Amino acid sequence: GDKIKDKFKVRNNLTNAVGLSVDVKKLSSDSISGEPVPAEPTASDEFVSWIKVDSSNFSVLPKEWKEVNFSIDVPTNAAYGYYYVLRITPTGDIKLNGSGAKVNGEVLVVILLNVKKDGAIAKGKITEFKPSTFIGEYLPVDFSIKVKNEGNVHIKPTGNIFIRSFHQKDIDLLTVNGGRATVLPGGSRTFTASWGKGFLVKVPVVEGDKPKLDKNGNIVTKLQINWDHLTEFRFGKYTASMLLVYDSGKRDETLEAVTTFWLIPYTAIGIIFVSLVILIILIRFLLRWYISRELRKQRK
Repeated sequence: GDKIKDKFKVRNNLTNAVGLSVDVKKLSSDSISGEPVPAEPTASDEFVSWIKVDSSNFSVLPKEWKEVNFSIDVPTNAAYGYYYVLRITPTGDIKLNGSGAKVNGEVLVVILLNVKKDGAIAKGKITEFKPSTFIGEYLPVDFSIKVKNEGNVHIKPTGNIFIRSFHQKDIDLLTVNGGRATVLPGGSRTFTASWGKGFLVKVPVVEGDKPKLDKNGNIVTKLQINWDHLTEFRFGKYTASMLLVYDSGKRDETLEAVTTFWLIPYTAIGIIFVSLVILIILIRFLLRWYISRELRKQRK
């Protein structure tokens, strides 16, 4: 029964005036990935008619901010979650300097509307939590976290991953969904976190301002030695414990998951082993040479 009023601002970064138009789409979960995507409303999506934009067509001067007001008339029988996308596009061709392909940009403004009512369910579930590899040689270790929304209102799960060594000592803390991205009802969303704090770390090779790629399109990496983390040589079994929190509308709900992985820098270990063997052989050779020389002196 309420009428919600709000606004957004658009800035024209061009050197000439530009005409813009606003049309309303819905935000839904992709049928394959579960990620939020803009979609065309269907006849059953009557909630799209609740939103009105004061100026659906307007012009913005160069370097000017334009404030656009909108309102949402929420009917008394509305229930749970409704998700909109305001799509802002140029109304005509934009003159650009230079040659080549012309790209017209668009801006998407997302609006998430929750109607607090009996029967609203905020329920999340972790369907995946795993490292990029269960047996790796060097850092970083990238984690993939997939959260499914089994309720009827959107949730924003956020939290941390606690990295523990084999003797269960916390050695690092990673953030999950620090930007508070949304998981829509019926959809899933994949978040990532990376652990790269250590003495030996693989980093991308950069040429110019872009990562170098091999012939197969994979990023070329090199081993970086971080002398400021000399005491943080990563070796052995590690445990990653994740704790996520989201607001259910009544209280904070938690999601937990645990996974394990190994780091075995066998190349570095091999080099150290070979170096020790060579050093031992060299020491034995020098000792024999020294003893032989002393014996020859005594015979004289």
